[in-house]
Amino acid sequence: MGFFTKIFEIVMVCFLLMVAGASAGSPTESLTVKKFDQEIKEHEQSLESTRSQIKANRKKIKEIQTQEGNILAKLELLEKDIDNTQRLIKRLDKGLLQLIHLVDSLSGSLGATEGQLSNHREVMMKRLRFIYKQGQFSMLETLLLAPSLTDFYKRFKFFKILTDRDRDRLRGIDREKTQLETERTLLDSHRLKMQDIRSEQAEEIEALLKSQSARKTIFENLKEKRASHEKLIKEFVKKENELEGLLVILEKSRKEAAERLKRRGKVDFGSEFSQYYKKLPWPVQGQILNQFGPIRHPKFATVTFNKGIDIRAGEGAPVTSIAKGEVVYTGWLRGYGKIVLLDHSGGFYTLYGNLGEILVDKGTQVNSGGVIGAVGDTGSLEGFKLHFEIRMGKDSLNPLEWLTSSQQ
Repeated sequence: MGFFTKIFEIVMVCFLLMVAGASAGSPTESLTVKKFDQEIKEHEQSLESTRSQIKANRKKIKEIQTQEGNILAKLELLEKDIDNTQRLIKRLDKGLLQLIHLVDSLSGSLGATEGQLSNHREVMMKRLRFIYKQGQFSMLETLLLAPSLTDFYKRFKFFKILTDRDRDRLRGIDREKTQLETERTLLDSHRLKMQDIRSEQAEEIEALLKSQSARKTIFENLKEKRASHEKLIKEFVKKENELEGLLVILEKSRKEAAERLKRRGKVDFGSEFSQYYKKLPWPVQGQILNQFGPIRHPKFATVTFNKGIDIRAGEGAPVTSIAKGEVVYTGWLRGYGKIVLLDHSGGFYTLYGNLGEILVDKGTQVNSGGVIGAVGDTGSLEGFKLHFEIRMGKDSLNPLEWLTSSQQ
């Protein structure tokens, strides 16, 4: 019987090795899918925030369209819509790219699951054929033919392992079938989502073109109609007063803070800004479009006072701080577009307007030469440029008297 025992053990070991080869696949595919799925959920939350902003802004545009005047308000709302829509389109692009990666990963995972299921089914078929070929050589006979109690226990243990593996394999096949259906459903769902994103992109591109056209019409009216031009000047003067009101508040807060420092025996070193007279670097590379002081309109002969300088520069060109300071305001300011306002202490402030992008947050400390934004055309009637001002309190200073004589 020792010979048959050995044969039995060899057969059982070979079979165990055979079924062991059909182990579960690597979790890499499912982990990748989960990672992309989480990124898409987070991205969707960001998209909803932008969609809400666009919806609220477009409601205001409809309300103001029928009103006379309010040229700056209409321009600002249209520019905000253009800005928000461009951001939404970019984010939709990003979301579409994430979905493409997810669909690729799901397709790979689906293929792997199908492969596993096929492999496990093949193993079960081999197992069934093995049992069938044994014929009368049943489990009970094999156990009863054991030459000793020890050998009986070994055979029983072998059969238990085989039975457990059969049961686990059958359960695994059921799990893989469920997983396969889940992955197929997800794949179909994400493919439909891709179609929805492409449709939304097309709608937003159409809305973007509409807002750009409306903005262009306002510009053309300002160039050709004296009445529209004069209304704009009056509105802009009011908005300049708002800026000066903001500067008065900021300067009052600065002086109060300086007084508190003085009482504590500390010194405000902000006056060092004045040491850089005629030595400050340019905020952007470009040509002077409008100088500081009075500007006469070539067609209507109206005169306005430019409280800074305008520098012609390419779209997206980096805008840098001319000195170290603190960001005290960022955002939209009617007539100026997107702006960054820096406090350099000692009563000195610099304003950077018509930005296409703001790259700093309020409260940020910046160094000389630090990038704070990018050139744009928000609030601009003259294309892409940077409007730059230096203020001492609310008083305007001529930037050309503070900047170096040549751009570096």
